[in-house]
Amino acid sequence: MSRRGISSERIAKSILKKMGFQILEKNKKIVLNGTQVFEVDLIAKDESGDVYCVEVKAGRIGVSDVRQAYANSMVLKLKPLIICKGYADKATEVLAEELKVKVFLFPDYYYLIEPEDLDYIVREALRDVLEEYGLVSLAVFENITRKELKILKALSEKETFDKCAKSLNISLEKLGEHLSLMREKGILRKTEGYEGMKKQAKRVLFFMEMVNAFKSIQKNIKSIQKRLEAKS
Repeated sequence: MSRRGISSERIAKSILKKMGFQILEKNKKIVLNGTQVFEVDLIAKDESGDVYCVEVKAGRIGVSDVRQAYANSMVLKLKPLIICKGYADKATEVLAEELKVKVFLFPDYYYLIEPEDLDYIVREALRDVLEEYGLVSLAVFENITRKELKILKALSEKETFDKCAKSLNISLEKLGEHLSLMREKGILRKTEGYEGMKKQAKRVLFFMEMVNAFKSIQKNIKSIQKRLEAKS
């Protein structure tokens, strides 16, 4: 399932719970005569005790989606329910009414980008750039210590190894040891001279700033979603 599908399914569960449904099962694989024939996104029970076979669609549904939801529910002897963004056309809406397929629509505000989706998009974009320029991986970014960060900042600001060591209040030998360990961790790569090391440090710091900026955006989006949910 795509990340968008996973996100939509999670939102659908939240909607159902707010409407008084109890989630009985998720991603239920239906096996007949030893063969898996289909998978149901959710099995949910409403407050009156009726149990539904729930299909979750990230976009708008068409006639085939309604027929599939109806057929699946008949096999399981449950009531059909679809949670989606809307109907593709009038024919779909008419068929859903005729077959008594209950349809819940996602509230519009749920289609603000999800924090998880944003994180995925950002990480994929950063990973591509990092690989293109031969820089460190995102996993390495997340494991940089405060001491290593301090060294990176000194490298990016000072003109020579000597001035860098003095700003850190350590010897050149000790600085060399730190740099060697940072190369082993993959934070820095082998390069010719101080200028090459300085450029690497600046690039790493730049991408760390980007990651922190996107994390801040994620936090703000999550805050907006919580306020919108509180009003629903």
